Parts: sequence; C-alpha cells; structure tokens
Amino acid sequence: MIRMQYGEVDLDLLFVLERLLARRSVTLAAQDLGLSQPATSRALQRLRDALDDPLLVRAGHEMIPTPRALELVEPTLAALQAADAVFAPAVDFDPSEADGTFILAVGSEIQTAFGHAILRRLRAEAPGIDLRFRQVSGMTVEEGQRGLIDLAVAPDFSFLPPTGDAPDLGAFIVQPLFVRHWVLVGAPAAWSCAPDLPTYLRAHHAIMSFDGGGRGFVDDLLAQQGLSRRVVATSTSFDGVARLVASTDLLAILPAELVLTFGDRLRVFDPPVALPALPMQLVYHPAQRRHGRHRFLRNLVRDVVQEEMAALEARGSA
Repeated sequence: MIRMQYGEVDLDLLFVLERLLARRSVTLAAQDLGLSQPATSRALQRLRDALDDPLLVRAGHEMIPTPRALELVEPTLAALQAADAVFAPAVDFDPSEADGTFILAVGSEIQTAFGHAILRRLRAEAPGIDLRFRQVSGMTVEEGQRGLIDLAVAPDFSFLPPTGDAPDLGAFIVQPLFVRHWVLVGAPAAWSCAPDLPTYLRAHHAIMSFDGGGRGFVDDLLAQQGLSRRVVATSTSFDGVARLVASTDLLAILPAELVLTFGDRLRVFDPPVALPALPMQLVYHPAQRRHGRHRFLRNLVRDVVQEEMAALEARGSA
C-alpha cells in the first residue's frame, strides 16, 4: 500500500474502509487486502476511533453498517479513485494502438438503448478493440470473479423490495452510472389516455421474468397496499415485453431509457402507483482498478451512457 498521512490519520485506512464497507466482514476484507484478520480488526478499530462511529455492528452472524458507514461509501470510492488518478503509473495507454477484446455484461434493454453508441465510440477511439456483449444474469458475479467479464451494468437492488435473488456485489467496485425511472406503457390503439389505479388493476399485464414467474417488484409493492393485478404474459427481456405490449391490449412497467427508443409504437404514461427510481451502476473487480486499458474502457462506457441518457431525456421532454 501507499503510505500517506493526513494529520494523524493514515490514509491507507481508506483502502481498508472501502473493503470493509463492501464486504461487511473483517475476514473477507482481510482476504481482499492481503492482510491478516487481526491486522484488519486493528485497522477497523482505528477507523472507528478516527470517525467516532462504530461503522460495522454485529447483528447475529452478520455485520451491519451504521448510517454513518452508508454515508461514507461513495466518498470513500471517490477518494480512492482520485488517489488512483494521482498515483497511477506514468505509462501511457494509447487506445488507438490497443487491441484485444472487451466483454461487457448488460441487460438487453441497456444494449438496445446504448449498445450502438458504445460501439460507435469504441470504434472511433480504439478501433483495434473488439466488443462482446454478454447477457447479465445470475452467473455474472461468478464470471466477474473469474475474469470472464471486464465490466457489468447492474441495478442497485437495495432500492427495490427485498428479494433473495439479489446478487452479492460486495467483492466488486461499483460506480454510479445513471438513475433508471419507470414508465407505464400500452399500445396506442388500446390505450388513448392514462389509466387510473382501478383501471390499471383491472387490466392485464406483461412483465420481464428470467424464469417465467408471474410476479415482479411492482406486484410486491402492490401487495404492501393490499392490492394485486393479473400478469398474463412474461418475457425474458424488457425488449420482449415492449413488443408484446405494442401489439396487444396489455400494460407494462418498463425502464424509461428503453421506451424512449420505441418512438410512437408505445404510448407512455406515468405509473398510477409510486415506484422507486433505480440507480444503475458500473460493476468491476478491484483487480481492474489501476489497469489503464480498463480505466479507458469503463470511462468510455460511463461517458457514452450518460450522454445518451441526457439526449433521450431531452427528446422525451420535447
């Protein structure tokens, strides 16, 4: 580690703090850092003393972050990224001379909304690098740990109702990318005006489901209010749901960034139920943090997606 001091605080503790907040385990953080468990425990105590907060507290067999610890997640990542920029090796990465393959795991809706723009930018700036899209799935975490994926775009599942299927991203670095908003859509021929809640609940619905199950997070939110709806069709992708809706009388809740690519084939309404915005994030393994090639590629994906989101939102509000 780089030895840095800020007043009486050893700035190497930032590395320990980032891993502790991500792993929520002294043992796992120690493994990631290459430190002994006692050394990591001592570092945690120093962090507690420096920040005047317990940071992680035991609840049964788990370590739970305090509110202060949750507030520190993004500032800690930002500080480490700034340090990376300062202390990165002086060797230049020239994208125009680079070659190889870049593997990006995304949902089909992300590929539909942004894939063409990512490829266009990559071909312009790094023509020797080939792009491979892979479907983000339940295997993505394992594939990322094995180095089979360079970068993934995934939602922050903590903003949705609790589910046992949410992947554990504690071993990865996550960076905010954009905020997903949800819209209600129907075929223009079937829906001339926005349905109110009773009409919405009486209607038939389509949802995205990898396993064909007929329940999604909207159903969980409705159930909290004692409400329900009928899901008559599922598709394994949001794109498939959109196409089902466009040719039937079904309704669906879909990501706004996808719907905006369908133009007038779908009629767009505000959902009649309150839905949480869903932060989307870049996810990658800590081993890639300092790699010049990877830094270039993840910055390219981030910049393109954020530019495309701004353009889509401007088009949608016009």
